Amino acid sequence: MTTQIATNVHWHHGQIDRITFTNANAVHNDYVISGQLSQYDTFSSTLSWFVDRAYNGGTATEVSFHNLDLELWRLSSGSPVELVATSNGQNVNTEHFQVLIPQTGDYMVRVVRP
Repeated sequence: MTTQIATNVHWHHGQIDRITFTNANAVHNDYVISGQLSQYDTFSSTLSWFVDRAYNGGTATEVSFHNLDLELWRLSSGSPVELVATSNGQNVNTEHFQVLIPQTGDYMVRVVRP
């Protein structure tokens, strides 16, 4: 899935597909940033998601926990060509990075379910 987003502040409430036996590769959602980012601009991105929990008598039990990764890609002709930044913590429900843009150009944020 690809979505256009603004360059300043943007929230997106999305979903990501599950990996299946017929689709064993990582799945991802792409968010193309509208307008070019300038060299040496600071770019920050945060991804946060809910953990599926069941509650019984005041006790929470994790039903499932999905690992997601957050990436920033430089684009050329609309296609990702260079991975600029990544956040791929394990056993957390938040990913974040802050990076200086290496060169003026088009970029996208990618959310990956490995």
